[in-house]
Amino acid sequence: MRRFNFKNRIITLTILAVMFTSLGFYGAYKLWVSPKKETKQWVVPNLKDTSHKFFTEEALIQNIIQKQEMITTEVELKQKTSIDDSWGSAITFKKIQHIYFYGRGIFVVNLSNIPKDAISINGTKLTLTVPRPYIKSINIDEEKTVYETPEKGIFRFGEIKLTPEEYEVMMTEAKDGMKEKLSSGQIYQDAVKNSEISISKFVQSLFSEDTKNNYTISVKFQQ
Repeated sequence: MRRFNFKNRIITLTILAVMFTSLGFYGAYKLWVSPKKETKQWVVPNLKDTSHKFFTEEALIQNIIQKQEMITTEVELKQKTSIDDSWGSAITFKKIQHIYFYGRGIFVVNLSNIPKDAISINGTKLTLTVPRPYIKSINIDEEKTVYETPEKGIFRFGEIKLTPEEYEVMMTEAKDGMKEKLSSGQIYQDAVKNSEISISKFVQSLFSEDTKNNYTISVKFQQ
């Protein structure tokens, strides 16, 4: 019995060590800092006073944080946003433009602080308890953004122009809409299922060819 428990402990420690080593490799290589580059000088075009010069220097690294996150799901999204610049409710004074943003949402599972007791072995069943997947980022591909021709009444002319501040607000609203879609319903359930499959396959790949079929991998998520 002690021998079996010792074997289970060795398997558990080995899995944890390989997981942290594999997932931390990307973060570890960032520790190499490139040689210092020369200062770059440039002039802002279209300035009346061209005597003003600006200098950019090498970016300084303030802090490096090692991450051990597994990307388990990527979702492509389309978010419709409408700009209403109408004058009142009359059709003759309406001015509306529809914009379609295309983005990609990424779900990850944080494996940074998994304790030893997160892995348990009961006979041939290996159970791994990990944090639930969460939305790591939502990136909008601005090159794919579609701007429809504005719908205008007979007394409205010109295009709809936005200030940089208004555009930023619109982008934020589009991301919030995408995040709400990712966080609810079937999409999140699919992300949970994908995470279970990805982690299970990853753990199974840590075993040798002779032993990988000896265990059934079960993945549970923390509440």
